[in-house]
Amino acid sequence: MKFGLNEVASSVDEIMPKKWTTKTVLVMIIIAIIITVAYAKLQYNINHFYNKVSYSLNNTSQKLDALSTSFANYKDDIKTKFTFYQPLINTIMIAKSPLKLNEKGLQIAYSINAKEIIDRNYSAIISMMGMVDTTSAYEVQEKSFEFAKRLINNKAFFTESEFNAMRNYAYNTGEVVESFFMVFGILLRDKIIRDNDTINIK
Repeated sequence: MKFGLNEVASSVDEIMPKKWTTKTVLVMIIIAIIITVAYAKLQYNINHFYNKVSYSLNNTSQKLDALSTSFANYKDDIKTKFTFYQPLINTIMIAKSPLKLNEKGLQIAYSINAKEIIDRNYSAIISMMGMVDTTSAYEVQEKSFEFAKRLINNKAFFTESEFNAMRNYAYNTGEVVESFFMVFGILLRDKIIRDNDTINIK
């Protein structure tokens, strides 16, 4: 059985107080529907805003955790480097930033022919270091020290007399191996920075 609007209105008239007209009831129903829809939309917007804020806060928290971990690792790296470099400060280097060779360091560089070895192998060294697009002087310094550790043990960069001279110098003076690669590292860093105007030294 189908009911039309008139039948619904008649049924409403029977159950509602006589002073309420069909029009009043329909208006109230429409208002109730509007309020229900508005409430549902408001609830949706509140939930959406809450979820968005929760996601943003969670994402921010993750970034802060990652930043904290990165900073902790950086601090440990600096501490390790300081512990390693400290014995050489005032021994072959001047205690200032950037690190520089002192008189003894320059004497070692001269005795083992360090500058000439770097100049002769410079193109190969730069290629092996992968210095493309590097603009940080600190990064240049760290890469120079890292490469110098490999360099002093690689005979391909030395003539036979140069390699033996370095070993003999260490034997005769009691100089530690770290002194050699620090000498090579500082000289290499300085040459790279001099030859590259894009590296920021400030």
